[in-house]
Amino acid sequence: MKENTLSKEQLAEKKTELSAEIISLTSSALLLNMRFMAKSINKLRTMCRGEGFCSSAGALYYNADNVLRRYKQGSRLLVHDYLHVLLHNVFRHCKPAAHLDRLRWDTACDIAVETIVIESAVRFCEVEHLTEKQAAIRKLQFKTELLTAERLYKYFSSPEMTEEQITALNKLFCADDHKYWSYRSDKELEPEKQQKNIPIGINDNIEEDDKDDKIESERSDGSDGDKKQEKKDDPNNPQQQPGNGQEQDTLEKWLDENRRSNEELLEQEWKEISQQILSELENFNKNAGNENGYLVNVLKDIDRDKYDYSAFLRRFAVSGEIMRSDPDSFDVNFYCYGLDLYGNAALIEPLEYKETKLVKDFVIAIDTSGSVSGALVESFVKKTFSILKNGESYFSKVNIYVIQCDTQIREAVKLTDSKEMEKYLREMEIKGLGGTDFRPVFEYVDKLVDSGELKNLKGMIYFTDGFGKFPQQRPRYSTAFAFMREDTLKNEPPELPAWAFKVILEEDELLYG
Repeated sequence: MKENTLSKEQLAEKKTELSAEIISLTSSALLLNMRFMAKSINKLRTMCRGEGFCSSAGALYYNADNVLRRYKQGSRLLVHDYLHVLLHNVFRHCKPAAHLDRLRWDTACDIAVETIVIESAVRFCEVEHLTEKQAAIRKLQFKTELLTAERLYKYFSSPEMTEEQITALNKLFCADDHKYWSYRSDKELEPEKQQKNIPIGINDNIEEDDKDDKIESERSDGSDGDKKQEKKDDPNNPQQQPGNGQEQDTLEKWLDENRRSNEELLEQEWKEISQQILSELENFNKNAGNENGYLVNVLKDIDRDKYDYSAFLRRFAVSGEIMRSDPDSFDVNFYCYGLDLYGNAALIEPLEYKETKLVKDFVIAIDTSGSVSGALVESFVKKTFSILKNGESYFSKVNIYVIQCDTQIREAVKLTDSKEMEKYLREMEIKGLGGTDFRPVFEYVDKLVDSGELKNLKGMIYFTDGFGKFPQQRPRYSTAFAFMREDTLKNEPPELPAWAFKVILEEDELLYG
């Protein structure tokens, strides 16, 4: 009698089916115990891929053998693992800000979600090394009451924590692999974007302007403009033939824009899910005891109203055109149809210019009185310049004045491009540290407007603690006063004039965002 044996392919397929069924049962068990997580459970995609448990933005990747092994050890272990990954998405951990230290952020995120699991779900899921984790959590709560990833990262970045201590915590609290998290800084992206000829910021426009000026100069003196024109129109030049990378670059640009748009949409969807969980916990689970009280406090902390600083700055924009492709005008269907029909010619490509509203003239005023932290002042300026350099919020040539003032103007610097900004950041010194009077800045800016130096000035942002003398008359441009949230919690800032905006900034966002 022949034994009924399975081939390697059949065995692998069987394992895949069983692991998928176990994952489905695990999500059902979680839903049974945490009904308020229903939308997040349904939103999380699960795929049999890779090794172990891997979290990603909106997805859980698992290995069939690992799932079967964990399930054999105990089904409640998998409930823990599933909830751990799910909470990473609810708290939007998987897409960290650029330049964050990976070890510190990984560890902070794992501790944050494990604390929620222990506080809210330990009765129906098994937590390994529970006693050791609880002891570590108590020590950390002594330093920072709410163990959110942002607060923990700030503490881990302080001199109190050594690399060895953080590594030990990482080993204790780690439950999933973060290899699919987007830990790519701007410096890592820059060579790739240059290789693909994708615009990476203001420097691109500046370089294009310089190139155009050089070509125009060569044509005007008649030295070799004709030769360059002949080379440009040479049909035998392989670099001028279609299909040598230009169409591919255009498609890659469109795909890159589409990917970023999808990532932003996914981020917004999970933010709405997080807010819905909070709403349900507050409104429909009031009689469920204090089991989810800690989760409510954490959700309130991470989902508190935050200002989108870059969006706020666009209030001061003016209309204009930039030399940059417009992906909104690009139809990929016509593009691919042209390539199929003619082999190496596209029927349609995006416009080489884009009509948009950008910031051209702007004033950054800094209160350098003794009551304003020097570290936060520098971080505020760096944050503003980071938006300018890496986003699409500004023209390539700008007039940005950085003014330091306590009771009088201490320094006023004009910056016109990213090179000057980078130099200013390297050499920046806080000057003043006296009292606070806002009026000298407004008088100085008024003179710049009257002289025509700031023709397109739409607004100014003033970083301060708010305790100073305001102008009596409304200025001709919009003005916002930026405060730190921690300062507003400790001391209520004075009432602003009716013409002024108020912006509340997070310390974590400035220092670690």
